[in-house]
This record gives sequence, C-alpha cells and structure tokens, in this order.
Amino acid sequence: MMNPSLTVAEREKKGGTCVINSRGSVKRFKKLNDVLSEEKKRLVEEMKLGGLMHLPKITRTNRHQQMWVLSKVDEKASAIIVDGRRDTPFDDKDVERVLGVPGEGATINNNPAPHVLSSVRQTLGISSSETRISVIEEIVKKEYGRAMTKAESDAFKVAYVVCAVTYVLAPPLKHNYFLTEYWGGLHTPDLIHMYNWGKYVQEEVLLSAGRVKSELLGGKVKSNISGCTFFIQVFYLDNLDLEDENLPHDVFPRFKVYDQKKINMVIEKDTSAGKNADIVIYGLLLVQS
Repeated sequence: MMNPSLTVAEREKKGGTCVINSRGSVKRFKKLNDVLSEEKKRLVEEMKLGGLMHLPKITRTNRHQQMWVLSKVDEKASAIIVDGRRDTPFDDKDVERVLGVPGEGATINNNPAPHVLSSVRQTLGISSSETRISVIEEIVKKEYGRAMTKAESDAFKVAYVVCAVTYVLAPPLKHNYFLTEYWGGLHTPDLIHMYNWGKYVQEEVLLSAGRVKSELLGGKVKSNISGCTFFIQVFYLDNLDLEDENLPHDVFPRFKVYDQKKINMVIEKDTSAGKNADIVIYGLLLVQS
C-alpha cells in the first residue's frame, strides 16, 4: 500500500502503469531563449512570438496528468470534457492567450509545395536531407559579434520558429527530429507574424488527443505523445475553480502565472487518491464560471 501522504508526482513514480514520453521540452527551449542577444530578441518580437521568451522554468513535467487531460479532449468539439458539468472549449484565441503566439491571420498550409521546402532549407543553409533539430539549434545560438545581415536575420527567424514548434508548439513523436509540414508559414521570414500559429497549435493538440485515446483503448503500456501538452495543461489548470486561491487573470500570456510551483499546486488540488491511495485520480475540481 502506498503512503497517502505522498505527493502526486511521488505516487505516479511508484505506481504509474503507463510509460509516457514526449519530445517537447519547455526547459530546453527556455535555455535557448536565455542566451538570445538583444538583436535576436527584437527579431522574435517582430514575429509576434515575444511571449515565448518568457516561458517559466519547468524542471519536471507531469506527463501522466497531461495525458489524462488529452484523453478528455473531444476532437470534434475542440473542448476538454471531463463530465456533463465540465465542458471547456478552446480555440486559436485561447492558444494566443496562453502561449502568446498569433491567434489570427493566414492559415498555415500543412502540405507545402516542394519549392517552398527547398526555399526554407536554403534560408537555413541546410541540405535537403537534414532532419536534426540540433542543427537548427546551432543556427539560433550562433553569435556574430556584429550586426546580423538580412540573410542571417532570416535564418535566425526561421530557425527560432522551427525550435519553438519542435520543443513547445507542436513537438513531433521522434527524438531530435523536426517536421516540415508547417513550413508554408516560414517561406517568407518577414511574413511569419501574419500566420495563425494558434490555429496550428490547436489542430496539433486535437490530433494528439485522438492518438492518445486510440492508444489507451488499445491497452498500450508505453505512449509517445505529441502536440503542445504544455498549452493543454496550462489551459485546463487555468480554468479550474480554486475558490479563494484562484490565480490572477490579468496576466498574459497565461503561462507567466504557472511556474513549476504553481502547476504542482493546482494539480495537487485537482487530484484525489483512489482506493488504498495507490491510484492517482485527476478531475476533482470544477471549472470557473
């Protein structure tokens, strides 16, 4: 029997039956942001992605809770549905409020033409066969010791978005690997801010939710989750009713309120232990009106 005084994380570590992996890493992307020069920060602001430079320090991610939230997402309704009293829809504007990325603008074509992919690779200065995100990281971190040229600025912009998508906005299933399906939004670096990145994140979360539920129904004991689990986790926690402990709702992006301590605190309040305290059960709280 497990000790009922254990924290959620400790109970999961001792009694979790499903091994969950995610290639997403807020921690790793934050490290990239922490070394950006003032010139690079200005370029990030130009893309309207400045909110991402203020990500909190996340040292340990509760994958089981994230997977539980994903399992409660209705893909057709684009909503987290826990039960009849708790139905919380979300859209691209909610992604904007939580993550600080554009929630309006042109739709990103998920099937970019070959010449578009070739053009983006040329901007980055990588070969047609390169798929390693570590190579793109080096472009973001590269120091010039002088003002960047237009070509160097364009390469940084594109590389920054590729890292943002790979580590936070829509992490893929493979390790050290980047996808190219969203590269239609990177074809012209000066127009990156004109695309609806919130919509792209939303759609990827819905795809991930469908995959998670399929794997759970299939009885898998190991699952790789994709999509922005950080968004769906913060969005879910931010809508819970903590009564007199509700967090302020005048801070944006919303993730600024949710550092590691706050995330753990809200998850604890939303969690109850099953029989003999050996099962973690989420969904204890109601949503705010």
